[in-house]
Amino acid sequence: MKNATIIYILLFTVTSVAAAEKTIYKYTDEHGVTHYSEKKLNDNYKEADLPELSVVESVPPSPDANTQSSANEEPMAAGSDTDISLIKPQPKENLWGTGGDLDVAVTPLSEMQKQKYQIQFALNSEKTPPGDEASHTFKLVPRGTHQVQAFLVTRGQNTVVGKTDKITVYMHQASKK
Repeated sequence: MKNATIIYILLFTVTSVAAAEKTIYKYTDEHGVTHYSEKKLNDNYKEADLPELSVVESVPPSPDANTQSSANEEPMAAGSDTDISLIKPQPKENLWGTGGDLDVAVTPLSEMQKQKYQIQFALNSEKTPPGDEASHTFKLVPRGTHQVQAFLVTRGQNTVVGKTDKITVYMHQASKK
């Protein structure tokens, strides 16, 4: 076990140093499109003056983050009739490999709440139309920092009667090679 740990540390150090020393080349074509490459493909490519790489550490989810409510448990049981809470994503969650999709969900509404209210989701203050679903998928979300929030709105009047806290999530997408 001790040898495996030492090998892991050495491997991590070597790959970190190699990544830090990599040269990136940049070229802007006649249409104003900027191209980047790890290789100098022709004389148009010049060494890019890029800022130092920023790394966001992943935060492991809490053990109870993925627990589902049991079938006989009443949704939205705690608090008032207008309480609403996000269950997905978790605050400060790092999202990898989603293909640009950001899944958002709230605790399901009770039958009584479904008769009076609808749910509206917001990504970076851009709201979806109110609907009856307790989840929504935002498509083609670019990598970076995003704010997510959900609202409980009165059916037909679209008056906000409850809302979640805004949470921040971090979208990470693999770069194309």
